[in-house]
Amino acid sequence: MLYLQLDNAADNKNRYLLAFCALLVHTNVFRKVKISFLMVGHTHEDVEQVFSRISVALGRKHILSRASLENTITTSYTPNIEVRRLQQTGKWNHWLTNTMQLTTKFRGIKNCRAFKCERNSAGNVMIWGRANMATRKIEHPNCWGNPIDLFTGHLIAVTVTGNE
Repeated sequence: MLYLQLDNAADNKNRYLLAFCALLVHTNVFRKVKISFLMVGHTHEDVEQVFSRISVALGRKHILSRASLENTITTSYTPNIEVRRLQQTGKWNHWLTNTMQLTTKFRGIKNCRAFKCERNSAGNVMIWGRANMATRKIEHPNCWGNPIDLFTGHLIAVTVTGNE
């Protein structure tokens, strides 16, 4: 199972993230993906201390190369941070929209604080959403309740409801 905890920004909360998570379940990379979004003003997580130390270390140096950047990040926190260099990345938004025919426009995504992607009893990958972390096994009027075919029948069917 993959757990993602993200801040509640539009860059993180969008149909592409939900579609990518559903794709991870569809391709059996994960059995289930749970996504939760932090409340505004409550983003003070442990990882922020790490980012603070990185920021302080970078502010004390003139970084003139990628190697220097990687070394500074690695040694900015104890225990040392493992830095991995990506050789390439995909254009997921473009690929999901064009290749996978992601055309569904989501409504109500801003009202949900948590989502989960997993297969239903029929084997279809589904997405459920809920209004907040305390909402359990009840439908919330601000969350989706109607089925959404995320990839227009091309890959998976996605349903978002207020249930957990």
